[in-house]
Amino acid sequence: MTLVGYLMVVIGGLLALYSLYWGILLVTGGASIRRMKSAGGLKTRTDLQSMNPSAKELPFVSVVVAAKNEGKVIGRLIRSLQRLRYDGNRIEFIISESGSSDNTSEIVRRYAKSDPRIKLVTSEKPGKGNALNAAIKIARGDVFFFLDADCVPEADYLMKAIPEIVNGNDLLVGYYRTINSGQSIWTKLATFEDFLWRVMGAGKARLNLSVPLSGPSTVMSRRALESVHGGFKNILTEDIELWVRLLKAGYAGRYVDAYVWMEAPARLEVLLRQRIRWYRGYLETALMHLDIWKYTSPSRALDAMLMLSTPFFAMLSLLSYGLSLLSIPVLPSNLAVILFAGWFIGSNIIGLFLLNLGIIMIVGQEGASMARMSPLVYLYTAVLSLSSSIAILNLAFSRPRRWIKTERTGYVDPAVLEVRS
Repeated sequence: MTLVGYLMVVIGGLLALYSLYWGILLVTGGASIRRMKSAGGLKTRTDLQSMNPSAKELPFVSVVVAAKNEGKVIGRLIRSLQRLRYDGNRIEFIISESGSSDNTSEIVRRYAKSDPRIKLVTSEKPGKGNALNAAIKIARGDVFFFLDADCVPEADYLMKAIPEIVNGNDLLVGYYRTINSGQSIWTKLATFEDFLWRVMGAGKARLNLSVPLSGPSTVMSRRALESVHGGFKNILTEDIELWVRLLKAGYAGRYVDAYVWMEAPARLEVLLRQRIRWYRGYLETALMHLDIWKYTSPSRALDAMLMLSTPFFAMLSLLSYGLSLLSIPVLPSNLAVILFAGWFIGSNIIGLFLLNLGIIMIVGQEGASMARMSPLVYLYTAVLSLSSSIAILNLAFSRPRRWIKTERTGYVDPAVLEVRS
């Protein structure tokens, strides 16, 4: 066997194991969602009366948002926060501005004049992690609700999350819907990613693993946050790094069936920059917390490390395609080339069929439009694999870290009636 052949065997084995991991999560999550749908809906507490009877009153909630040059979307966010169903006397909205050069601060101040719950704080240190920490320092909340500036939470988000917090689940993560899905081919494809993350979250919850923290959709108790001294670190993926520290401290993220609308990158170059930053942050977090095995169960530690290693496996996937092309000239005959091409194309067609079948089984008829877009998933995964490869090279060669803010457009898809201004 040639060197290329040996490499293909090794890479194929690693990818098979990784695919098995994701397959278990997706199958388990899909089955869980289907069962809950057939039972009349997800069993999330939406009635505040279901809280622990020992709770004398609603916990005070601090909604925390870091913002820099978010003039196109910050007003939309504030209006959505004001529509949250919750006791208005038990909530505050803290916008932590970090060196904006646009009208972000002016917009926040304008809303704050008529709503005393809105507070603007300016971080003295640059970076999103520092901005979040500046907000936490002045926050009065027993519970923190972290959002990004481009987000629009559903009105019932806290009605679903707070009873879970009061009843002992200190760390909750919701899921996303794409607010600008019709803006470009890339935002259309982002709906697939949203769907897979939701199913994955349901699978992790079913298997008693830990749902990763998400900056745009996380609710946590003050007790949990204070258990990891220092709050957020000012690194490329501050939310993911905090998740691992919380997991090591004994707090496992739980899935809550609540959602936020958020923007997906509308242009290829913006998507690439975002994912290169994310994936390098994943890998750096993994290297920072190699000792996670000492602090949590083997299943949760393995799950966390596999999730953080996603860029590595994405790079291997891209490499496998290149090695497949290199192997064609060394095949012994034309018949072998034909058989190889047939296997390669056939396996991808089968994979596409199974993807569509899973979408329809889990989502139902409304998944038909998503299924029609599925052939382009290969384009999207190729972009993610390329981003992963660049992130790994940047890390390997110690390229300077660059926290590049994801560009927002403020576009809202016409179909998203709930968030029209």
